[in-house]
Amino acid sequence: MEKQKPMQMGNIMKPHHHHHYHHDENELKSEWTFVKHLMSEKRELDISEFYQEYIMPAAEIYPSISKLYTILLVMPTTSVECERGFSCYNVVKTDQRNNLAVTSVNQLMMLRIEAPTVEKFDFEKAFNEW
Repeated sequence: MEKQKPMQMGNIMKPHHHHHYHHDENELKSEWTFVKHLMSEKRELDISEFYQEYIMPAAEIYPSISKLYTILLVMPTTSVECERGFSCYNVVKTDQRNNLAVTSVNQLMMLRIEAPTVEKFDFEKAFNEW
Protein backbone atom coordinates (compact mmCIF):
# COMPACT_ATOMS: atom_id res chain seq x y z
CA MET A 1 0.00 0.00 0.00
CA GLU A 2 1.37 3.38 -1.04
CA LYS A 3 1.86 5.91 1.75
CA GLN A 4 -0.01 9.16 1.16
CA LYS A 5 1.98 12.36 0.91
CA PRO A 6 1.24 15.00 3.53
CA MET A 7 -1.14 17.73 2.36
CA GLN A 8 0.75 20.68 0.96
CA MET A 9 -0.61 24.02 -0.10
CA GLY A 10 -0.45 23.14 -3.79
CA ASN A 11 -2.14 19.78 -3.25
CA ILE A 12 -5.20 21.28 -1.55
CA MET A 13 -6.74 22.18 -4.87
CA LYS A 14 -5.91 18.84 -6.49
CA PRO A 15 -8.27 16.19 -5.09
CA HIS A 16 -7.34 12.58 -5.70
CA HIS A 17 -10.70 11.49 -7.06
CA HIS A 18 -13.17 12.80 -9.62
CA HIS A 19 -12.74 16.57 -9.36
CA HIS A 20 -9.81 18.27 -11.05
CA TYR A 21 -9.19 21.93 -10.33
CA HIS A 22 -5.82 22.31 -12.07
CA HIS A 23 -4.55 25.19 -9.97
CA ASP A 24 -0.90 26.02 -10.12
CA GLU A 25 1.00 25.95 -6.80
CA ASN A 26 2.81 29.22 -7.61
CA GLU A 27 -0.50 30.87 -8.48
CA LEU A 28 -1.94 29.77 -5.15
CA LYS A 29 1.11 31.03 -3.23
CA SER A 30 0.90 34.37 -5.02
CA GLU A 31 -2.81 34.71 -4.27
CA TRP A 32 -2.25 33.70 -0.64
CA THR A 33 0.53 36.27 -0.17
CA PHE A 34 -1.76 39.07 -1.29
CA VAL A 35 -4.82 37.84 0.64
CA LYS A 36 -2.80 37.27 3.83
CA HIS A 37 -1.56 40.86 3.66
CA LEU A 38 -5.09 42.14 3.05
CA MET A 39 -6.44 40.04 5.95
CA SER A 40 -3.90 41.58 8.31
CA GLU A 41 -5.20 45.04 7.35
CA LYS A 42 -8.86 44.02 7.76
CA ARG A 43 -8.71 42.22 11.12
CA GLU A 44 -12.04 43.70 12.21
CA LEU A 45 -13.88 41.52 9.67
CA ASP A 46 -14.81 37.92 10.40
CA ILE A 47 -14.09 35.23 7.81
CA SER A 48 -17.52 35.44 6.20
CA GLU A 49 -17.47 39.24 5.93
CA PHE A 50 -13.95 39.19 4.50
CA TYR A 51 -15.03 36.65 1.90
CA GLN A 52 -18.11 38.66 0.89
CA GLU A 53 -16.30 42.00 0.69
CA TYR A 54 -12.92 41.04 -0.79
CA ILE A 55 -12.73 37.48 -2.10
CA MET A 56 -16.10 36.93 -3.75
CA PRO A 57 -15.96 40.12 -5.88
CA ALA A 58 -12.44 39.15 -7.02
CA ALA A 59 -13.10 35.43 -7.60
CA GLU A 60 -11.85 35.64 -11.19
CA ILE A 61 -8.63 37.31 -10.07
CA TYR A 62 -8.06 34.91 -7.14
CA PRO A 63 -9.70 31.63 -8.22
CA SER A 64 -7.66 29.37 -5.94
CA ILE A 65 -8.23 31.40 -2.78
CA SER A 66 -11.88 31.84 -3.73
CA LYS A 67 -12.27 28.06 -3.98
CA LEU A 68 -10.52 27.56 -0.63
CA TYR A 69 -12.77 30.12 1.06
CA THR A 70 -15.84 28.42 -0.41
CA ILE A 71 -14.70 25.14 1.14
CA LEU A 72 -13.77 26.82 4.42
CA LEU A 73 -17.15 28.49 4.81
CA VAL A 74 -19.10 25.23 4.50
CA MET A 75 -16.82 23.04 6.61
CA PRO A 76 -18.16 22.25 10.05
CA THR A 77 -15.93 23.69 12.74
CA THR A 78 -16.87 21.04 15.29
CA SER A 79 -18.12 17.48 15.30
CA VAL A 80 -21.27 18.40 17.26
CA GLU A 81 -23.67 17.72 14.37
CA CYS A 82 -22.00 14.41 13.64
CA GLU A 83 -22.18 13.40 17.32
CA ARG A 84 -25.84 14.44 17.41
CA GLY A 85 -26.49 12.24 14.36
CA PHE A 86 -24.84 9.21 15.98
CA SER A 87 -26.79 9.81 19.17
CA CYS A 88 -30.05 9.98 17.23
CA TYR A 89 -29.12 6.81 15.30
CA ASN A 90 -28.52 4.95 18.57
CA VAL A 91 -31.95 5.99 19.87
CA VAL A 92 -33.70 4.99 16.63
CA LYS A 93 -31.82 1.80 15.75
CA THR A 94 -32.15 -0.31 18.89
CA ASP A 95 -31.82 -4.08 19.28
CA GLN A 96 -35.60 -4.32 18.97
CA ARG A 97 -35.50 -2.38 15.69
CA ASN A 98 -32.48 -4.14 14.24
CA ASN A 99 -34.24 -5.22 11.03
CA LEU A 100 -35.38 -1.77 9.93
CA ALA A 101 -34.63 -0.84 6.34
CA VAL A 102 -32.18 2.00 5.76
CA THR A 103 -34.98 4.22 4.41
CA SER A 104 -37.06 3.61 7.55
CA VAL A 105 -34.12 4.46 9.80
CA ASN A 106 -33.50 7.61 7.75
CA GLN A 107 -37.15 8.69 8.02
CA LEU A 108 -37.29 8.01 11.77
CA MET A 109 -34.07 9.96 12.30
CA MET A 110 -35.43 12.90 10.29
CA LEU A 111 -38.60 12.91 12.39
CA ARG A 112 -36.60 12.71 15.61
CA ILE A 113 -34.31 15.59 14.58
CA GLU A 114 -36.75 17.87 12.70
CA ALA A 115 -40.23 17.19 14.07
CA PRO A 116 -41.65 19.00 17.11
CA THR A 117 -41.81 17.17 20.42
CA VAL A 118 -45.08 15.51 21.45
CA GLU A 119 -45.70 18.39 23.86
CA LYS A 120 -45.36 20.98 21.06
CA PHE A 121 -47.18 19.02 18.32
CA ASP A 122 -50.54 20.51 17.31
CA PHE A 123 -52.67 17.35 16.87
CA GLU A 124 -55.84 19.25 16.01
CA LYS A 125 -54.13 21.19 13.20
CA ALA A 126 -52.55 17.98 11.86
CA PHE A 127 -55.94 16.21 11.96
CA ASN A 128 -57.67 19.08 10.15
CA GLU A 129 -55.00 19.25 7.45
CA TRP A 130 -55.06 15.47 7.00
